[in-house]
Amino acid sequence: MAAYDVKFRAEEKLLKLSEETSSLRFFSVRPALIDYSYHTAVHPYIKYPLPLPKKISNWFLIPVFRFFGSVNVTRSEHLGTVLTELAYGDGADLTVEGASHGGRYIGVVGMANYMKDKRAKEGAGAQ
Repeated sequence: MAAYDVKFRAEEKLLKLSEETSSLRFFSVRPALIDYSYHTAVHPYIKYPLPLPKKISNWFLIPVFRFFGSVNVTRSEHLGTVLTELAYGDGADLTVEGASHGGRYIGVVGMANYMKDKRAKEGAGAQ
């Protein structure tokens, strides 16, 4: 059985359970490539030496995707912000473009739009 199949089945069961149990607020966050190169707060926690696939990802894939402005790259500080705000939030469905399953699943596009909306609100609040 493939790992993605286990993850998919677990998410589906949690989503169904959260519909039946109002006190359970389930979110599934799905980042693609996580870029931690500029996030110095996490650097002490990275275990070295890195495995070869991680080295290839860090030294080749992420810079190429970043250069072309791909939305598939999630900065680790943005991922941390989204996870933290979901954890201490009110559990309401996300309304950003890129969230699916009634605002319960948030992928790379949803995280990028969430951060864009957050920066826009912070910029509007500063004026």
